[in-house]
Amino acid sequence: MKKTSVDFGCYYNSIDNKELVKAIARASNPNAEDIILYCKIDDGGLASAPMYMFEKDFVATFIN
Repeated sequence: MKKTSVDFGCYYNSIDNKELVKAIARASNPNAEDIILYCKIDDGGLASAPMYMFEKDFVATFIN
């Protein structure tokens, strides 16, 4: 069964395994679409500045 929800505080690899990200929080915008706040994790383990993506796009990109 394919996972379709985002767990916060968890790490996710992109489908092509080129990015490692950590999900931080979820928010809703005025259009009622959920947005995921996440950061990229660099090779040295440092986190990038927070980034945003619609939840459906995040699931399609990072949840295999």
